[in-house]
Amino acid sequence: MNAFYSIQINSDRIPPEGLQGQLGLSIVGTLRPTPIIYIENDVTVFHQSRITIRPLLPDVGIIENLELSYISQFPSQRWYLKSVEIIEEKRAKYYYFPFGSWIQSQLVSQAGTAKSPIRHGKFKVFRGKNRQYYFHLIAPNGEIIASSEGYKSRAGAMNGIRSIKDNATSAVVVNN
Repeated sequence: MNAFYSIQINSDRIPPEGLQGQLGLSIVGTLRPTPIIYIENDVTVFHQSRITIRPLLPDVGIIENLELSYISQFPSQRWYLKSVEIIEEKRAKYYYFPFGSWIQSQLVSQAGTAKSPIRHGKFKVFRGKNRQYYFHLIAPNGEIIASSEGYKSRAGAMNGIRSIKDNATSAVVVNN
């Protein structure tokens, strides 16, 4: 069975010369991984520092992780991957994969392709038995490392996630 996935790739630091290569993305789920989706990119593909695609792919079950690669003929090229957001339309679930790192291109020969999986944590939004929305922050090993309070709406839970994303990178540890 197939399902639609809305995938948004966010980058806030695109080199002025653009990107000359392919981004390879595979969604890994409880049922199976998707085939690799290759996105040809250059500076004109990014609109306001993001690309959004909506492919019809084999149903992967519950999304567990992503595998990403950036393949280019120019080995020194890199770009900043801020995050990947996925909406699984069939189950109405939202996943957030924060990266916050530079992706170095891999040199590709005529004989084949390169693949280097990058695994990161994710946010999972769900509805509780009390009909409120919650989210978990899940580590790459599948462990829940943070749980939210209840929200009356999905939009409230999404705002909670955005607040964490915006504030966590500059947060300090306070000892009492």
